[in-house]
Amino acid sequence: MNKELDFLLNLMDDPSDEVYRAIEEKFLKFGKPIVRELEMFWESSANSLVQGRIENILQKINFDFLKKQISSWIDNSDFNLIYGSYLLTLFQYPDYEFKDINSQFEEVKRDLWLEINPQLTALEKVRVLNHVLFQVHKFQGSRSNPTSPQHFFINNLLDTKRGNQYSIALLYASLAQSIEMPVYGVKLPHNYLLAYHD
Repeated sequence: MNKELDFLLNLMDDPSDEVYRAIEEKFLKFGKPIVRELEMFWESSANSLVQGRIENILQKINFDFLKKQISSWIDNSDFNLIYGSYLLTLFQYPDYEFKDINSQFEEVKRDLWLEINPQLTALEKVRVLNHVLFQVHKFQGSRSNPTSPQHFFINNLLDTKRGNQYSIALLYASLAQSIEMPVYGVKLPHNYLLAYHD
C-alpha cells in the first residue's frame, strides 16, 4: 500500500478535477488507516491546493468513520450514553480518545458509588447524586451562550465542568444508570427534564 499511497499523494497537485475525484475515491476506500500519512503530507506541503484537498479528504474519511460508528452504536443494545456522546465529540475532535472521557466519567462514578447504598430511598439517591455532581465535582450550567456547540460536547463538559442542559442531563442520566438508578430523559416543549422511573 505504501507505493500506491506515495503515488496517489504525488498526484494531489494535479489540476484535473477528474484525477482528483479518482484519488479521493481511492483514499476514502483506504479509510482511517491512512489518516496519519495524509496529515504528515499536509504538514510537509506548501501547496494550498494540495492542503485544501487533503483537508477535504480527511473530513470525509472522519465523517464516514463516524457514521459507521454511530450506526454500530445504535445497533448495540446497551446504549451507553457516554460512548454515544463520545462519538458525537469525534465530529469536532476526531483525534479524541474514548479512554480520556471514560476515565473522567469513572472518577465521578467512583465518588458516587462510595456514597450510595441500597437502603437509600429514591429521593435520597437523587440527593446523593446531586451532591456528588454539583457540590463535590462542581459541575454547573453555562449561563453565557448555552446554545454554543462547545457546550454540547462531553469532553468539554468533563474538562471545564460547565455545560448546557443537554450535556449535563446526559452526564447525570449516565451516572445514574451506571449505578442502576432508573433515571431517564424526558423531552418537553422548550425543556429537557430527567425523571426517576421505578
